[in-house]
Amino acid sequence: MTHRFSILIPTLNEAANITPTLNAARSAFGDTAEYIVCDGGSADETAALARREGAVVLAEARGRGRQLNAALASARGDVCVLLHADTLLPANARPLIEHALQTADAGAFYLRFHEAHLGWLARAINRRTRIFRSATGDQAMFARRSVLLAIGGIPRDDLFEDVRLWKKLKRAGRVQLVNAEVTTSARLWLKLGTWRVIFLHWGLRILHAIGVPPRRLARMYPTVDS
Repeated sequence: MTHRFSILIPTLNEAANITPTLNAARSAFGDTAEYIVCDGGSADETAALARREGAVVLAEARGRGRQLNAALASARGDVCVLLHADTLLPANARPLIEHALQTADAGAFYLRFHEAHLGWLARAINRRTRIFRSATGDQAMFARRSVLLAIGGIPRDDLFEDVRLWKKLKRAGRVQLVNAEVTTSARLWLKLGTWRVIFLHWGLRILHAIGVPPRRLARMYPTVDS
């Protein structure tokens, strides 16, 4: 079965990244897919650049979960790819996802970083993904639109919306990790330092696991402008 794809991209000040991200997505999915960028109030040329590349641009309050839900509400494809604005899909993403959907309802990729010297970090993340069958937003999650709607869409939390979404997808049906990598940016790791970010992520995950609301956790999470 051939699916129609909707590529959903939340943005905030991503002028430096949105063009190559859309170009890579279009190389993978072609003109039959729809490309929806939902912007959270960028102060740069993100929206204009996205329109120039042929994407539909929506506006929504800042927050990846809220932005992705707005994009989902406009999507018409039967499969949605949730793509971060600094993440490049492989050229063969479409057949890989099509193959995964023969036995699954949702999935995600492994990852690598643009920054080659952080290969060890990407391998560690991929090892965690393989062992725990986990995924985060950097890994280009995808799912049947019907499944996303059935579970109530993407969690509208200010942080860990991707972690919560993956758990809901796993409970809802079969998930598949695609044996290929997307290429994403390590800009936060570079800005703050690798070990500081590792400890930050684990600390926030522990607080999240014991019930600290995502809104409070989001105040502790640094932002990185493009």
